[in-house]
Amino acid sequence: MPPAPEAELHTRSQWSLRVELLVAALAVVEQGRTVTYEALSTLTGVQDREELHSLANAARKQVLEEPGFVFRAIDNVGYARLTDAEIAARVPVESRARMRRRASRTRKELECVTDFSALTPADRAKWNAGYAINSVVEHALHATRVQTVLTGVSSSEQQRIAAANLIEMLTGKKDKPNSGQ
Repeated sequence: MPPAPEAELHTRSQWSLRVELLVAALAVVEQGRTVTYEALSTLTGVQDREELHSLANAARKQVLEEPGFVFRAIDNVGYARLTDAEIAARVPVESRARMRRRASRTRKELECVTDFSALTPADRAKWNAGYAINSVVEHALHATRVQTVLTGVSSSEQQRIAAANLIEMLTGKKDKPNSGQ
């Protein structure tokens, strides 16, 4: 039997309140500092680690909207707010590896189509676009190609301009490079 509407509303209200508490707690953590699972558990009253992770991930997504608030989970400890140097060094590398693996998996899944001729023209176009995009992403994010880009770009100003040009090329939208605030 499903829970009564009042019970579901109460649960959602508790969830929202706990996420808000975590957002407020994460928003005051200084760069390079860690907030422990124990402290988050005490704050929210949630003992279950899986539920605490869910709440913390929702809060992390909200604080990510503010500049400079990137957190990484530290196994059996809590969440560390990354410094600017850690963001610059770790985030692109971790993201690249994840994106490359996902693009590779997607390309391999697309290769599993057994009868391409049976696809509708619209489905063939989607397949072609998906295969091409994922192949390019996989190729571009290979470590040797990334190193070539890193070697070719010498100053931080050139990096910002190159990133803005790449974003514009891929999206068709003009993106203003970060001015190093």
